[in-house]
Amino acid sequence: MIAWVLALLVANAEAGADCSRCHTTAGWREVSFDHDQTRLPLTGRHREVGCRACHQDMRTLTLDPACGSCHRDPHAGRLSKACERCHETTSFASGAGVAAHQQTRFPLVGRHAAVPCDQCHVARGDRSFGGVPSACVSCHFGDYQRTAGTSLDHVAANTGTECQWCHTPGSWNRGSLPQHEQCFPILSGAHRGIRCAQCHIQLTTLTVRSCTTFTAACTRCHHCSSTDAKHREEGVAGYQCADRKCYECHRSGGGGG
Repeated sequence: MIAWVLALLVANAEAGADCSRCHTTAGWREVSFDHDQTRLPLTGRHREVGCRACHQDMRTLTLDPACGSCHRDPHAGRLSKACERCHETTSFASGAGVAAHQQTRFPLVGRHAAVPCDQCHVARGDRSFGGVPSACVSCHFGDYQRTAGTSLDHVAANTGTECQWCHTPGSWNRGSLPQHEQCFPILSGAHRGIRCAQCHIQLTTLTVRSCTTFTAACTRCHHCSSTDAKHREEGVAGYQCADRKCYECHRSGGGGG
């Protein structure tokens, strides 16, 4: 051991190394080196590793700081060589998985960010983490079917399976349809906050992609007994107390035409 240390000292001295960076005059065995000043600060489990585990040839202290220079890649290069995108030095089992997922075609937001990886990536032997469908219905078809018998039976109403039209990853319970504003305002104005079934009583023919469904029952709230007198008093030509006619004249939801 002493001979090896002496050989190392001689080699470093010949290379112009500054011994005081690691050693003190108290003794050669007391080694203290500030690794934080290098390209690879030691954090997590790296702090527990002895010098010789990485610097096997102590005469060559400069090493490649890339993770792959020490760690075998179980993903066979399919997820790039930047291990730090998903892993931490504390453990390979922990890491910035959610942050790394933001760079994929399916960023994890809302409730999705709390879902364990293997709940979607079931094939744990597939280290590429690919092949998982990103369509909502690929995971939530059961939720879609469970709406049967509720106030908005999605299957019977033919809403389709593009969940993102009405729902966000935050919660299933508070669905909304921002695209509805292009047809009829329900996020502002007199009809703000109105629920689907309050207007669309014919939910078996509801289609979320079209403004021409004519399933809204305006006369359910705006009774003919009150609208007849008002329209006749104002002399509105072509007036009829019919749901479709109401929408054709009042597309903005206001009292004007």
